[in-house]
Amino acid sequence: MVNTLIYFIDKKIQLKNAMDEGIALKYLLKQKENELDKLENELNISGSIPTTLIEKIKSLKNVIEKIKKDEMILNPFRRFI
Repeated sequence: MVNTLIYFIDKKIQLKNAMDEGIALKYLLKQKENELDKLENELNISGSIPTTLIEKIKSLKNVIEKIKKDEMILNPFRRFI
């Protein structure tokens, strides 16, 4: 009985930690998407394409994709909600 209780408490803690990490990933994802939008708007306004801006955009897109993959690993049922 005590082992079962300890097991469930441990699983509850693991679930809370995963949810907290999921919330942090969502916040980070939104922050990076906003940063990408800002850079893309800067690109549209300037008309020219500086190499550094292209590299920043590519880097941000890679980071965003990684965050999305990490988020799906933490919450695989998210796409059904």
